[in-house]
Parts: sequence; C-alpha cells; structure tokens
Amino acid sequence: MLRNLVFALAVCAGAIGLSSDARASVLAKSTESQRIDRADLIIRGTVVESWVEHNLRDLVMTHYLIDTSMVLKGDAPDGYVHVAVLGGEMASFRTVVEGSARYNLNEEVLLVLEYKERFDHYVTKSMAKGKYTIRLDPESRREIIQRVIIPSNMKYDHRFLPFPSADEKVFVSDFEEHVLDIVSGRIPVEVPQ
Repeated sequence: MLRNLVFALAVCAGAIGLSSDARASVLAKSTESQRIDRADLIIRGTVVESWVEHNLRDLVMTHYLIDTSMVLKGDAPDGYVHVAVLGGEMASFRTVVEGSARYNLNEEVLLVLEYKERFDHYVTKSMAKGKYTIRLDPESRREIIQRVIIPSNMKYDHRFLPFPSADEKVFVSDFEEHVLDIVSGRIPVEVPQ
C-alpha cells in the first residue's frame, strides 16, 4: 500500500515537471520562511485566465495566467506569469490531487513559485502552501492574506472563504514586509523541528 502511494505521488510530481530533487522538497516538511527563501519568484497579482489540458499520461493539468501587480522576489516574465497545477476536469477525464492550489478567475493572490524550465511554467512551492488569497477585511477595511486548503470534493470560491478571527488575521502589508525581510536576509530562515 505504501509503495503504491509513493508511486502515485511520484507520477503526480512528474506530471507537473518536478525533478527528483524537487519531488523531495514537495513531500518534505518545510517552513514558510524556507519556501520563501527557496522560491524562484514571489508575486502579487490577479488570476485572469485559465484552461485545462489532458496529457499522454491521462492526467489533467489546469493552467492559469496571473497578471502581476508586484514582484517581491525574482524577475517576473514580461506579460503574464503562467502557473500550472496538476488536477482538474476535461471531458470525461478528471485528475484529483489533494493539497493542490486552487484558483478562481479574478482572485487576487500572492504566490510563492518555483520555475519548471522544461515545461516553461511555474508551480507553487509545496502545492497549496505557496498560494495566498488576498481579500478586503470587512472589519478593519484592510487587505488580509489567507492560505486555505480546500478538499477536492468541495467547490472552491475565494469570495466565500470564512474570514479569520481578529487574532488570526494577517495583513497583506505585514506579510509583504515579512517576505522582503526573509529575501534580504534580515531575518533568519526557520528550519522545521
């Protein structure tokens, strides 16, 4: 059983263009600061387009174009950033990967990304852990950032995510400053315990 699970994860990782080294990093425990430190690109932007493709391995990939409004780390390509996620539906084909990042059109996001040169697209670091949704908090009237992992059997709509309690809110400006502190080396990178 464990061998089958490891094989399935390897196939899924290979389908999105992960090298054997990257497979280990996807499955290995990592801290938020490690993901930020190891990212090729960190951007803020809006999801403006999506499409699905079925590959020769009978897997469905969902692709997104992100209109970048801010670059916090790396060099964003001219135009849009192309992000791919293993999973989705196309005709009678469906691929489900628990823990994958999920997106909606017009969703404002902050993404911690890794570039896959072989496929010429980006993937989020540690699947959904590298994707943050940006929303306007109705109480403070400030932008907050949320990272949520929605089970694949539930419909995802960023507009209806529950807002965190007051003591759990993370404001976008504070998080962006935190990212810049890690990128510049002003604060150390935490290692998992």
